[in-house]
Amino acid sequence: MNHSDSIALLSKALVAAQAEVANPSLDAVNPHFATARKGAGRYASLAEVRNTIVPVFAKHGLAIVQLPGSNERGPSLVTLLIHASGEFLESDPLILPATKQDAQGYGSALTYARRYALLALANVVGEDDDDGEVASQPVAAPVHAAKPTKPATGRELLERIKAREAQMVTAHLCQSGELLAAVQKAGNKAGLIGHLLEWPCPEPAYGVARDAIDAFERGCKGATAIQMGRIDELLVRKGQHYVALLDALALPADHAAGLDRDQASRGIAWLSSLQDVPVATGG
Repeated sequence: MNHSDSIALLSKALVAAQAEVANPSLDAVNPHFATARKGAGRYASLAEVRNTIVPVFAKHGLAIVQLPGSNERGPSLVTLLIHASGEFLESDPLILPATKQDAQGYGSALTYARRYALLALANVVGEDDDDGEVASQPVAAPVHAAKPTKPATGRELLERIKAREAQMVTAHLCQSGELLAAVQKAGNKAGLIGHLLEWPCPEPAYGVARDAIDAFERGCKGATAIQMGRIDELLVRKGQHYVALLDALALPADHAAGLDRDQASRGIAWLSSLQDVPVATGG
């Protein structure tokens, strides 16, 4: 976990926010865990978790930014807690395997990661207590994924970069072609001549491409962090919920992949056009 040099003000605000925030309502049911016991399988959806936590945290000067990403093991999520003073806490990446290697699989995994990261951050409960029912079931033997091998040719390296870029596009971190261009530029700067198809593999081409991809992902995430913090601030000032923002952007209410840079900009513009909610004053 990373954090600012001091978290004194953030800690004070977090204590106050956690004392005020309540457990979200259990507004959804997971049929895979529902049993004959009444209420089993209920949980709080991502929208309900967010609408319960974010307004309370914002009231105490705290913004939550969740940054989706991906690596060779699947989609990942970094959760950032920012205080109005500039102090921050940044979680380690939460990496979850996607059940399917497509947009639906990645979106589902990111929804799960975002929901549990928010619940943990606020120290609230968002699912029904099954009284140990699920934990008491037999545990299947773990399946260990094979360690990925380095690409043997430039063609294989290119295909891997394209696959990673497709994951990032799905996660709304970049546009098509941007990652490939960034890797090509980094390789040329490192002294690798010509198109990456001609670079010597596995090394040094693989190492250069890996470092370039990591740097590109960090840059994409950093480009949206300030925007998402601004959105959280405006949602509270305008008295709006995140679901209303998604509706204004013509996105489904269960949109899980996060906003891309263009969507965030349009969301800020829409929220800025609304009137602020009057602040109640004591009589």
